[in-house]
Amino acid sequence: MLGDLKSELTGPTPPHDYTLEVGRGIQISRREQTVVLRGNVACEEHREFAGRLAARIPGIRFVDNQLEISPN
Repeated sequence: MLGDLKSELTGPTPPHDYTLEVGRGIQISRREQTVVLRGNVACEEHREFAGRLAARIPGIRFVDNQLEISPN
C-alpha cells in the first residue's frame, strides 16, 4: 500500500485535483508539488500519524502541517 501511495504522491501531477483518504480521519490532497493534510490538524494524533507516514515514504516530508514532495 505504501508503494501505491508513494506513486500517487510523487508521480506526475494528474490533470485534476484529488484527495486520498489515508485513515484516522485524515485526507491528503495533491495539488502541483504540495500534498496538503486535511482534517483536524490541531489534533496531535493526526500530526503524529502524518509524520510517521512521511517518514515511511521516501520523497515525502511533513512540515508545518503539510505533507510536501521533496525535490529529490
